[in-house]
Amino acid sequence: MEKEKLHVAMFPWLAYGHLMPFLEVATFLARKGHRISFISTLKNLQNLPQNLPPSITLVELPLPRVHGLPDSAESTSELPHNMFPYLKKAYDMLEPAVAEFLVNSDVNWVIQDVMSFWLPQKARQLGVKSAFFSIFSATSLAFIGPPSLLIDGQARAKTAEDLTVVPQWVTYPTKVAFRLHEVMNEEDFVDSNSNMSVFERLGRSIQGCDIVAIRTCSEFEAKPLSLLKKFYTRPVVPVGLLPPQNKSRHEGDGRWGELKQWFALRLGDSRKAGPSSSIPSGFESRVSGRGLVWVGWVPQLDILAHPSIGGFLTHCGWSSVIEALGQGLRPRADGKANGREAGRVGSAKGRPGRVVHE
Repeated sequence: MEKEKLHVAMFPWLAYGHLMPFLEVATFLARKGHRISFISTLKNLQNLPQNLPPSITLVELPLPRVHGLPDSAESTSELPHNMFPYLKKAYDMLEPAVAEFLVNSDVNWVIQDVMSFWLPQKARQLGVKSAFFSIFSATSLAFIGPPSLLIDGQARAKTAEDLTVVPQWVTYPTKVAFRLHEVMNEEDFVDSNSNMSVFERLGRSIQGCDIVAIRTCSEFEAKPLSLLKKFYTRPVVPVGLLPPQNKSRHEGDGRWGELKQWFALRLGDSRKAGPSSSIPSGFESRVSGRGLVWVGWVPQLDILAHPSIGGFLTHCGWSSVIEALGQGLRPRADGKANGREAGRVGSAKGRPGRVVHE
C-alpha cells in the first residue's frame, strides 16, 4: 500500500539564511510526493527561486506594522542589527494569521523555526504535529545548552568571556568554543533586559515540538547528536546536509547573469547594486577594477560552484559551511565554532579539495 502523503506547513524566520534551508527541505519533501505550504511575507516569497515543484504552494501573509520598523522591511537583510527586535515583534504578531491558516487547512505537520516559540502549542491545540528544524549545527546546539537551562536563563553566559571555554554540559572531548572577538557584539549571547531572548525562544521551541530535525548527519556530528538526544528527551533526527541543488536555480535571474559575466571576464564591474550604509565611505572607489562589490543577497551556491573560484572568505555560518563542503571546498577555517568543527572533521577524514579560509 502506498505510504500516506502528508500536507506540511513550513514557517521560517524572516531571514534568507533561514528561508533558503527551509526551502531545500520543502523541495526534498515535495519530491517525495508530499504537499507543502510555505508561509512567509510577500517580499520574501517573491525573492525565492521561481522553478519550484508544483506541490509547493506559497502562502502569503501580510507582515503586521510595528512602530519603529520601516514599512518596506520584511527581512533581516533590509535592517541593521539593532532593529531586529522590531522584526521579531512583527513576526510574533503573525501568530493569529498562522493559526487561522492551520484551522482552515488539512495540514498534518508544521515545521517551525527558532523564533516561532508559540507555534508548537498552537499546533497541538489543533491536532497538528510540529517539528523544529534547526539550521544550526548539532555542535552549536550542544554548546548552547539544554532547553531547560535556556528557558530559565542558566545557560546564558554572564560575560562574553564565558563563551570562550567549553561549557560544563558538553561531556564529550572537544576544544570547539568561541573566540572573544566573535561574541563581543552578540548581545543575545549574554544577559540582557530582553523579555524573550533568542536562547529562550530556542528552548521553548524545542520543549514544545514533537521532534527535532537538524541539518546534519551522524558521520559528521555523531557525538553532539548523541548528547542532544539526552538533552531534548524527544526524537532528534539528522536529516542530512541537504546540499542545495544549484542547477537552474536562478534561471532567468538577472543577478546571477551579471555575476557570472563578471567571473567570465575577470574584470572589475563598475555597475553598482545600490547604496549601503554597511560599506565604508570610499570603499568601492578604492577597490574599483579589482573586484565586484555586490550589495544584498547573492546566489552564493552558484558562485561557489563556478570554476573560477579558488577560495572562500566566509563567516562560517552553518549553511555556508555546507555549501562549501558540497562544492569540494574543504574548510580549514580558524574562526567560529562551525568553521573549526568542519575543519576538524575534514582534516580527520583527509578530504582533498580547495581550502576555505575564514
